Amino acid sequence: MGRFVDAQTGATAIEYGLLIAILGAGLIVGTDGIAVVITDMWDGINGNVTGS
Repeated sequence: MGRFVDAQTGATAIEYGLLIAILGAGLIVGTDGIAVVITDMWDGINGNVTGS
């Protein structure tokens, strides 16, 4: 029973899993914001090329 109390590998795996989940959520939110900026940029370029 004592070796389970002293084991840290499970806790470390959970910590890494939480860290990856938080980073993944941040990337998704950041990518969504960048997508809007890039879409607006390409729409502007398209308007300049077509003369709209």
